[in-house]
Amino acid sequence: YDDRGAVRAEFGLRQLLRREDWRNVRARRGAIEWLRGAKFSFAQSDTRFRIELRSRRKIEIELESGELVGGPVPELDDDALPPGVVAALTGGPDATGEPEYTDEQIAAMIERLTRGETLTIEEAQAAWDALQAGDFPVPESLQKALAAILGIEDSALPPVAAVDELQDGMAEAELLGAGNSSEFGLAVPPPNPADPVDYMAWYNEMTRSDRSPAASIYAAAAAAVTDWPQDEGERQLFDAAMRGDAEALASPIVKQWLADSAQAIELARAGNGFEYHGTASESTDGRLLSILLPNVGKMRQIGRAMVLSGREAEASGDYSAAADQYLQTLQLGAQTSQANTLIENLVGIAIQSVGSDALLDTMQHDEGVDYAALAARLESEYAPTRPVSETFQFERAMVLDLVQSGYEYDPEANTYRVSETGVRHLTEAMSMGGENPPVMGDVAIGMYLGAVGFENLNQTVNQHYDRLSAAAAAPYAEGQQQMKELEAEIENPIWRATNPLLSQLLPALSRATQLSHRSESQRRAAFTGRDFAVDPLSGQHFVYRRDGDNFSLYSVGLNGTDEGGVHDTKRNENDIVIWPRPPKK
Repeated sequence: YDDRGAVRAEFGLRQLLRREDWRNVRARRGAIEWLRGAKFSFAQSDTRFRIELRSRRKIEIELESGELVGGPVPELDDDALPPGVVAALTGGPDATGEPEYTDEQIAAMIERLTRGETLTIEEAQAAWDALQAGDFPVPESLQKALAAILGIEDSALPPVAAVDELQDGMAEAELLGAGNSSEFGLAVPPPNPADPVDYMAWYNEMTRSDRSPAASIYAAAAAAVTDWPQDEGERQLFDAAMRGDAEALASPIVKQWLADSAQAIELARAGNGFEYHGTASESTDGRLLSILLPNVGKMRQIGRAMVLSGREAEASGDYSAAADQYLQTLQLGAQTSQANTLIENLVGIAIQSVGSDALLDTMQHDEGVDYAALAARLESEYAPTRPVSETFQFERAMVLDLVQSGYEYDPEANTYRVSETGVRHLTEAMSMGGENPPVMGDVAIGMYLGAVGFENLNQTVNQHYDRLSAAAAAPYAEGQQQMKELEAEIENPIWRATNPLLSQLLPALSRATQLSHRSESQRRAAFTGRDFAVDPLSGQHFVYRRDGDNFSLYSVGLNGTDEGGVHDTKRNENDIVIWPRPPKK
């Protein structure tokens, strides 16, 4: 409602609930029950109303606009919803939502659970509803077992459900992807030890660009570029040249390096004109965790070569050629970030950073730059890097690939059991693939996997990445707070003691979101896009101040505090000054 009491927006359950939420919705005696265990609050300084369901998923509504945060929820067909709920929603003949099972049947279910037998999801839900209604008082341990089967928070580990039922659920889940991965543009196949997902094949499928030669062109460019100097003295010389130092640019060693890298630059410029989604890769053991990315470092070197070429043109007074080379660097960064892994995403961000700095430096010249033409090119060519919330889904796939390998299907018991081969693989993975001794041995990992069970481990991983993804997609300040809370949880000694495997496998990714938002801040400040006036690090306009005929323009930086234009050369503290150009190191 608005401040006059008029309806601003109205939502039905189909507009609020996702597929995984409907499993907790029940129709009992004519009423639809969906808020049991939910929490209600206001967020974003009271500008949003929040409902936190008992599954911990949050539904938020912008009070001013009346819009659902994150966009509309895809509505499901009736056959995807619990039958009793459909009847209640449509007012059909079964709208009373009376239990489908008799008291005797529910009593028999509870007795089976007491003997350690399995229940289907439908049976467990019917028993749970009866317990909540107070019809069948049972020990707390059985209540926790039922809660665990249904995925209800703070529950004990459940008996293993029948594999056939699990596979049916997985087949349905695969349409949407593991966890909330599909909501971020990349549906990760849910793991299934009974019919293992080939995550490497899936990964390589994601790199396909029909009829686009970009991957092969970039591979040729990577093969042609000359390695960046490793000698400390030479590196300092090249760093000075990257900052535009005329003496360093004129040195024979820098000129020769640029000449040797000329072909790589031309090839990369050609590759920039095509669609790119990364390069098909191999793995040392067939797992995503061991994927080989031979071109990543090379792409960064090509970006440096492009900037050095532009700096050289700039030193000779050809500012138009310099700006063109920097624009190509920006395109290369955006292209590199479109690949699958987080490391490629971060390399793309780094390439754009050096290109953007060089381009902004060029804008200090009063002559020789057609700023109208440059602004038009920036509008179309300075593309954003791939959202880290999307790239995080490949990180999710890497961990799920390992989780899947830890189990196998036992046809006699019709359950999942610990895989000896998978245990060895996990032991190797936790040793970080190097000379360090494994954090956990085979026996400890096997006992852990057996105690937790595949479903619970899979659920824990997806819940972690669900929260990571949502935090990465949130406005910067809000997302960083969510990241801190999540990382504090997994650093808690109690959590680490009860989740020793995941404490080693789940990464801390807040720094990646910082770099992504910082990159987007600089992109907008370079006068591109209709949203350029808003600094994504603060959600407010960039700070703009006139000083006579001059002006200053800066972002408040990662800390979100306006220090009056105090620039931090590392851009981790204080402000990030865009204009006038801050002094070089």
